[in-house]
This record gives sequence, C-alpha cells and structure tokens, in this order.
Amino acid sequence: MTRIDLKGIEELKKEERYQLNKIVNHYYDKIKRMLGDGEEVGLIIKLKAYQKSGKGKIEEDKKKAKKYSVQISVKNSIKNLEASASDWDLNRTMHAALKKVLEEIEHRFHASNQKE
Repeated sequence: MTRIDLKGIEELKKEERYQLNKIVNHYYDKIKRMLGDGEEVGLIIKLKAYQKSGKGKIEEDKKKAKKYSVQISVKNSIKNLEASASDWDLNRTMHAALKKVLEEIEHRFHASNQKE
C-alpha cells in the first residue's frame, strides 16, 4: 500500500502543492503515531476545486475564487476511517479534514488513553 496518495492536485499551483504536502506530511506523522508505529497506514486524499459562479461578478474574481472540497480515507489493518471538509481556503480545508480524522481516531480507539 502506498503511504500517501493525493488525487486532484494537478490543478493546483506550485505554491499550493508545496503547502498541501507540508500539511499532509505533518498530519500523517500524527495519524501514524496515534494508530501505532507498527501499523501500515495508507492515506488517500481526493481534492476538488470548484470555480465561483454567479451573476454580476467580475471575470477576474471568478478566476481567483475557488471552493475546495477534500475527502480523506485512512486505511489500516484494523479499520478504515473517512472524513471530509470544504471551504474557500485550501489550507483551512486541509486542516479541518485532517483534524476530523484525528478526532475520529481518538473516538474509535481512545488513543489518548494508550500513551503510557
């Protein structure tokens, strides 16, 4: 299983890709630690960008404004977890979706009780 699989990043700019990779790698380490370092963990992230639309908008605003939708699947030998988020800011969307994954891990496995 591949470690991290990012789908839909082709439509992002180089700077956005760099920020996305930085955020994902940071949270991947946390997820792996919470599930146990011996576990094989796969992270599948699907990203979609939607253009802003509407009447009376300036063309330049349509090109700049995008709404991002993120779906995340965490696969390991015990359970599969899923989370999603959407927002107008890419970094905020990624943080929100990955925080939901961490909350789901805490809820299902009570990871904070196992830190001894």
